[in-house]
Amino acid sequence: MSTSPSVRFDSYWSVLRRRWLAVAAGLVLGLIGAGLILGLAPKRYVASCEVLVLPLRTDLTSTASTGSLAVVNLDTEAQIVRSAPVLAAVRAELRTPRTTEQLAADVRVTAPANTTILSLTFPAASPAAAQRGALAFAHAYLASRTSEGEEVIAARKQSLQVNIDALQGELQRVAPAAEFSASPVDRALAEARRDLIMRQLNSVTGKLQRLSTTPLDPGQIIHEPPLPARPESPVPELVGPSGLMAGLLLGIAFAALRERLDRRVRAAVPYGLDPLLATVHRNNPATEPSGPAVMRAEFEEARRLANMLLLALERDPALHVVVMVPVGIRSGVLTAQVAVATARAGRNTLLVPAARSHDAAAEVVGAASVPRLLLAEPAQWDVESVRPLVTDEEQTHDLVLVEAPPITAGSDAQTLASWADGVVVGFAPRFTRRAELTTALGQLERVGALILGSVAIIAPQRIARLFGRRGGSPAPVPAAAAPEGATTGHTDARVPATRR
Repeated sequence: MSTSPSVRFDSYWSVLRRRWLAVAAGLVLGLIGAGLILGLAPKRYVASCEVLVLPLRTDLTSTASTGSLAVVNLDTEAQIVRSAPVLAAVRAELRTPRTTEQLAADVRVTAPANTTILSLTFPAASPAAAQRGALAFAHAYLASRTSEGEEVIAARKQSLQVNIDALQGELQRVAPAAEFSASPVDRALAEARRDLIMRQLNSVTGKLQRLSTTPLDPGQIIHEPPLPARPESPVPELVGPSGLMAGLLLGIAFAALRERLDRRVRAAVPYGLDPLLATVHRNNPATEPSGPAVMRAEFEEARRLANMLLLALERDPALHVVVMVPVGIRSGVLTAQVAVATARAGRNTLLVPAARSHDAAAEVVGAASVPRLLLAEPAQWDVESVRPLVTDEEQTHDLVLVEAPPITAGSDAQTLASWADGVVVGFAPRFTRRAELTTALGQLERVGALILGSVAIIAPQRIARLFGRRGGSPAPVPAAAAPEGATTGHTDARVPATRR
C-alpha cells in the first residue's frame, strides 16, 4: 500500500470546516492581541513645523548689482539642524534628560522640492511634548543661523574698522603736504592722494554703518506645529487587519495541529479503501439497530451496497465468497440486510454472521422471510467451524456472505480474508481510529486479500462529538459479505473485478 496519497485543495478546506472552532479561536486571539497592542503599546505623537530659510546677506551686496539671488543649500541646512549647538539649545529649552544623540535620532528634517523650506518633525509620547519639541528645534535652528550671521558681521565690522583706521592714518600724513607743500607739483599730488583716501574712507564708513543698522534675517517659521490629534503609532487601521491576519494564521495552525493529533478517521474515503460502495446512516455505529428500524431507511442503503456487490459478481463470476471486515463499528445488521437484498435479487445466499451478531442477523432474516436466504448456525463460531462453509468447492449457494470478527481482536478475520474471493471493509468516520484502520489494511494486504471497496457508517455530528469526548472508539464489529448479480438501485461507484 502506498503511503503517499495525493492531497487536493478540498481536503484542506474540509479540515478547516471540521476545525472551525480552532480557526475561530485563533481569530479571537488575534483580535485580542490587536486590542492589547492598541491599548497598552506606547503612543507616538508627531508634530511638524515648517521654516522658511532665507540667505544670510552678510556681504551687503545688492541683488540688483549681482543679477541673481543668493542660493541656500538645504542639504547643508538640514545637517545644521542636527549640529551640536542646535541640539544643546533644544535640550536646554525642553529641559529633557534625553541626550543630544537621542534628540538627533528622533528629529526628521525634510525639504519639499523646489522650495527653501525645511520641515522639522519631532515625535514624543504626548501631543504637547511633540508640539514643544518641533517648535524648540525651529527656534534653536533660527537662533543658530542668527548667531552664525552675527559672528560673520562682527568679523566684517572689525575688518572694516581696521581699514578705516588705516585710511585715517594715511589721511593724516597726506593732509599737511596738500596744504603746506611749497612745490605746486607736490601739492597737486598730495591733494589727489588726499581726495582718493577720502573717497575710500567714505565708502568703508558707509559699509560699516550699513552693517550696524541693517537687521539680520535668517528666516522665519511659516507654519507652527499644531497639536497632534491622533498618534502616529500604533495605527488602528494597520494593527486591526494585522491582528486579524495573524489570528487567521494562528487559527489555521491550531486546526492543523488538532487534525494532526486527532486519532480518528476523518476522510469520507480513506486512502486504500476506495471505491466507497455505500454509506449507511446510523445514530451510533457502536451499537446494532433493533426493532422495526432494521427494515426502514437503513435497508435501502444496504440494498445499494448489495447492488454494487452484485455488479462485481457479474464482472467476475469467480467471486463467490465475500467477507465483510468491520473496523471500529458493529455491522451485523448491515450484513444481514445485504444478504436479504441479494436473496431478493434472485441469488442463493448463505449468511454466516459473527457470534456476537447472530441474534441481530436472525431478527433481520426472520422479518424478511426470503426463500433464497439461508442463515448458517455453526455449533461454535470459530474459523474451523466456518471453513467448510467458505472453502467447499461443491457449494450450491451463489454467494456466501461472512461477517468477520473484529480484525483487531485476533487473526480470525485475517484468516477468513485469505480464504475469501473479496473483502469489503466497514468503518465509521469520526469513530474509527486511524491506527485500527492502518492495522486492518496491513493485515489484509499481507494475506493478499482483494479489497472490493468500503462502506461508511455515518453518525450525526453530535454523537461523534460525544463519543470523541469519551475518548474511545466503538467496539469493533464484524462485517458482511457481498452478493452476486446486479439488481435495481443506485450504482454510482465502480468495484474492481481483479485480485490485487
